[in-house]
Amino acid sequence: MKKNTKKQLFAVFVLLVFAGSGIAYALLSVIPTQERQMQYVVYQPLQDSEEAYFLQRNIVVAKYFYSEGCLRCQSTEAIVDGALEFFDGNFFVEKINIDEYPDEAERLDITQAPTIYLKGYSIDVITENITLSDLTTKICVLFFSYVDKCSI
Repeated sequence: MKKNTKKQLFAVFVLLVFAGSGIAYALLSVIPTQERQMQYVVYQPLQDSEEAYFLQRNIVVAKYFYSEGCLRCQSTEAIVDGALEFFDGNFFVEKINIDEYPDEAERLDITQAPTIYLKGYSIDVITENITLSDLTTKICVLFFSYVDKCSI
């Protein structure tokens, strides 16, 4: 059986197990297409247990808080998307509209948009402007084990 076929079957199985959850939605992107690499993105907050699924697989989780009409948010989102592409399956992003999910922002003491809340080996919160290079460096220190993209 081809490697891609096995991945697709596994993804379908996991979708059935987690039907209706944020993980099921995120795992839809596990089945790669020819145009894009594996990327994990959801547009809602995940539960802690759902985040644990990714953390246990050495995938850093980011909660990217934004607001509609925020100009700085647009440029920051492009940087977050660049990190998604760079890490190719080792980085998960929850894109959270701070106006639609104020409870999630309050729970994590997020008071402004844009904010990038990174969770891995430890936690890092970024509220200032950041470059893609600086973001990837910050993500690299959060992995639980070695990732090729982080070698110096």
